[in-house]
Formats: sequence, structure tokens, C-alpha cells
Amino acid sequence: MVPISLKTIFARLFDAMDRRDAGNAWVVGQASCAPTAFGAASLRVDIAAGTFVVNAGAFAAFAGGNKTPAAAIANTHVDLIYIDNAGVLQLAAGAEAAVNPVPPALPAGALGLALVFVQPGAVDYAAGLAYIFDIRQFNAPAFLPDGTAGAPILPFGNEKTTGIFRPGAARWGVSISGTQVVDVGATYLAIGTNPAASGVWRIPNNTQGASRNAANTADLNLIGLSATNKVLLAGQTPVTDGDLLTVDAATTGGLKYAPPLVGSPHDASKHTDRTRSVWVDPRNFILRSGAADLALRGANTLYQAWALDAAVVEEMVSEFLVPEDWGSGNLTFKLFWTNLGAGAGDVVWFVGAEKKVDGDNVNTGELTQQATITAPAQNILKVSSVSPAIAGVAGAYIRFRVQRVGNDAADTLGNDAGLLGVKIEYTADM
Repeated sequence: MVPISLKTIFARLFDAMDRRDAGNAWVVGQASCAPTAFGAASLRVDIAAGTFVVNAGAFAAFAGGNKTPAAAIANTHVDLIYIDNAGVLQLAAGAEAAVNPVPPALPAGALGLALVFVQPGAVDYAAGLAYIFDIRQFNAPAFLPDGTAGAPILPFGNEKTTGIFRPGAARWGVSISGTQVVDVGATYLAIGTNPAASGVWRIPNNTQGASRNAANTADLNLIGLSATNKVLLAGQTPVTDGDLLTVDAATTGGLKYAPPLVGSPHDASKHTDRTRSVWVDPRNFILRSGAADLALRGANTLYQAWALDAAVVEEMVSEFLVPEDWGSGNLTFKLFWTNLGAGAGDVVWFVGAEKKVDGDNVNTGELTQQATITAPAQNILKVSSVSPAIAGVAGAYIRFRVQRVGNDAADTLGNDAGLLGVKIEYTADM
């Protein structure tokens, strides 16, 4: 048998290379998935391990493998070894032909690795009767020159002085209109223009933020974290709740801290705390027990007041929402009241209140407070605190009731007491 002609071999080889899907399949690196002969007395083809892409997908790893073409019986055949779209090594056998044997077509998106020419009588690749042709497609990496801030290597078409470049070893930069504004290194990220001119914000490691000195030779730490994850200013002092931050241009070029203010973060000594109030006027009460009535009182300047009788228990109920700016502490209930008659004596006042939020039972539980207070002279306003220990919660629903416990022995005022309304005070956080 006369060996197949070189003309036929190369014709088939170039034909197969023209069929490669170069835009969708390739190997990464010269040694990846390389085909080689196994050894003497064998038609086996070994495929090396490596990295490849098929069907324009992601990089994939091939662990290595092998395929063995069948021996030729009467005529030459050309087999195709390839990796399919699923990443599996395949061998497609070509048909034997006396003249111009044709290899199988490479499936779309697959990675061709080798064409194997096998003539009758071939037992290995050493005697000139069988050949392995490497048809791998390589995707050679592209390497870029460094460029400069004024001429970045990856510029924009409409603004060629704006883009990305390499300012030095292990660094890359971004320039805007020819001026570097971002510098990224292995241990830092710097943002800003020329530090000597207008300063730069720099993150030198994972625990500090810094500016640069005018000579761009040292970091000026502004803010960061301590070893215990406390916030640091000027790289020194942990910041705690209640600290003040002030400008310290003379010593650090940035921020410094002041000692904490006296008291807790939200008490009355802080400028952020204010005492505010909710007013519940007499028209917002509903009579719950007794015969108390709401009417205009006084002979000269008329005012509204509930008249609560002596010797019996009379009670009104009202409600309100705790304002959203509530900050801390209990609510304070202050009764605005007067004496509607000429008598003298004490009045026993009772306040019961309950706080409810979403999901609470609005029909259970309350806190109470009772106080015996000397009545003022007729039509003289008196403000008295009678406060259950109700802690505020922003947005909470408060239901409360006010009683004159006229049947209590300590209630000695013989005529009506007049309730003008209730003021509820709270500590706001702003």
C-alpha cells in the first residue's frame, strides 16, 4: 500500500481548519488540551489537561483524556477528535475512501483538537502510515502598553485624554482630561487630583482612610478602625456615642474628637433633647361614669371645663398617639383644673393609662396614679402632675382616663372641680 499523498493530507488539514469555530471555541495556553501519540503499537491519541472555551461560554477545565481511532480496513479514513458543547471529549470516525477521504464536520460551537489520518496497515504513528494533526484554535492574550495620563491606553473615542493607563509597577490609573484622578495599587486606593495642589482621599489599607501631605510622601490618617473595630479619628482615639467632631486643620489637616458631653446621649443636657407636649382639650374626652358635664364656665372670660361633682366618682376617657419625635423616658400627665365654687378643700385625682402597639390587646392592662391635691380658689388655674409610669414609644397608642374620686375620705372639696384639659409631656430627640 502506497502512503496517502502529502497533497491529500494537507488538503484535508486546511479544510478542517477552515471549519473550526474560531469565534466560539478555543484553548487557553499553548499546552492546553494538546494531542499526542500514546506510544508504540497503539493508535491511541492522548489529550492533555487544560483550559478551554466551547460555544462562546465561560472558561472550563479539562482533566485530560484519550481516544483511539479504529484501524483502517481497506482504505484511508480521517477521524476528528473534539470537545463538544457539554465539555465532553469525543471522537467522530470518518468514512474510508480510496481517494480524498473527508473528515467529519465539526459541530457548531465545539472545539476541534486533532485530525487523525489512518491508512491500512497502521498500528501506531511511528511508521508513516498514520498521522496526528493538531487543529486547536488558540485565543492569544492581548498585552497593552502602559500609556500615560495624557494619552491613556484605553481612551474614549470622543475624548482621547480620558481613560485608563498604567502609571507604574503594580498600579493602574484613571485620567480625566489628561489629569490622573484615580490611582489603584496593591495596598491603596487614591481618589483626587494632584495631591500637592488640591489634596487626595486615600485608603492605604483595610483599616484607615487618609489624605496625603502636600509632597505626596506620607498619609495623614483621618478616620479608620482600631484592632477592636472602634472608629478612630486621626488614627488615635476611639470615637464613642456622644463625641463631637471638630475641624483640626493645624495638627491633622482633618477631623479631631472632643471629649464626650456630660450625661447620657439623650438626656436634657444635650442640645438635641427638648421637652415637648401633646394637649388633650376637654372636648376630646368621653364621659364614662357619673353625671359630669362639659360647658362654658366663668362669668367674665368664658372657658370650657368638665364639672366633676363632690362625693361621687366621675370619670372621663380620652386617647392620643405618642409623637414620632419621642426620644426617651416616661410620659408626664399634667391636669389643668380649677375650683368651680367658693368652697375650699382637697380633691383626689386619679389617672389610669395604657400603652398599646401593633398586635397588643387594647382591652387589657393599665398603670395608675392617684394624688390628693389642695384645690385653688374659684376660677384659678392649677396644673398638677398625676402620672402613671408609662414609658413612651414613638407612634404608640395611649388610652387614659381621669377621675375625681369624690367618695374618697381625702376628697374634702364640697363643690365641683373643673377639668380644663390634660397636657402630656415627653422628651423629644430633636
